[in-house]
Amino acid sequence: MSFQPSGHHSNETLSRLHLLHGNLPREPVCTENLTPFLKLLPCKGKAGISSLLDGHKLFDASFQSMSIDVRPICDADGKDCQIQMSQTVDMVVDIERTLRRKDSPVPKPQDAGQLTCDSSKDYASHDVCLPLDGSSNAQWSLSSLFGRPIHGYCPLAVHDGVEPAHVCIQTSKDRQISFSGSQEQVVSDEERCYILQAGNDFDLSLPNQEPPVSPSRAEPLLYAERSFTGHGQERGGVQAILQNPSTSQSVEIIYLESLPWFMKPYLHTFNAKRVGGGSDDEKIIQEVYYRPALDRKRGTQLEARMIVPSNSSVLVTYDFEKAILRYTEYPPDANRGFDVA
Repeated sequence: MSFQPSGHHSNETLSRLHLLHGNLPREPVCTENLTPFLKLLPCKGKAGISSLLDGHKLFDASFQSMSIDVRPICDADGKDCQIQMSQTVDMVVDIERTLRRKDSPVPKPQDAGQLTCDSSKDYASHDVCLPLDGSSNAQWSLSSLFGRPIHGYCPLAVHDGVEPAHVCIQTSKDRQISFSGSQEQVVSDEERCYILQAGNDFDLSLPNQEPPVSPSRAEPLLYAERSFTGHGQERGGVQAILQNPSTSQSVEIIYLESLPWFMKPYLHTFNAKRVGGGSDDEKIIQEVYYRPALDRKRGTQLEARMIVPSNSSVLVTYDFEKAILRYTEYPPDANRGFDVA
């Protein structure tokens, strides 16, 4: 239920497709992942947005992820097909931390005079301060965050005379933005786009705002968190809390667990119940798909189609048993425990 074919497939092709799903529960992306990622691009990391992808900056971010999606694109009669590949890099950057590391690689605490305090707190005084996060209004630029501007655009990115895609930033229209060069600006209500020019470096900077401009953040459809329960090395449990912040709309989701073979869940303990508000009679789990593990061959696949009611939380729980392993199957640092995706 979690994965559906994407792109154009004929009925004959769909009957011969196989889904292969794998994961590494503990494999942080690093330089050895970025190098082959850049080699798939026509201009590597020499031009366009990819020129910002320096390993020292990318992997210094608080969170980062990389993905590649491949799908067939066919014409109306399904005979002329091409393969479309999309490459994505996501980064979550702590602006203040990144700019502070330029002055010193060792983080230093700020002086009291440099802190912006939340004066709305009851305990606020001249000697007690709750620092406010000022990153939403901090002054920054592409070159200050990534160490370089965007180097033009890749000439091979021009297809059938169509210029490259815009470089866009999503921000409030009240936010002041300056950019270098003679790039054309396309402005919408919540997005501003700039066209890269061949041979010109493009740099985007956001100065300090007075008064501060609060960013508009859309409420997510769902909040989710998961943790272990129980104790010991033989038995335990898993609980997930799914919270729907909407006050009017329920959310339908697919809950997927892809577990290693040595972690054997008890399906009869798989349960979902509503906590906080509403009626407990509502049916949360609509459908379940379960494929048990085979020792040392494949893991467990557990899927459940659920409905999370509006303005409420759902607690998902199940128990599991840990198989007895051979001594050669333990990781080198077995005292740290095992990783689950």
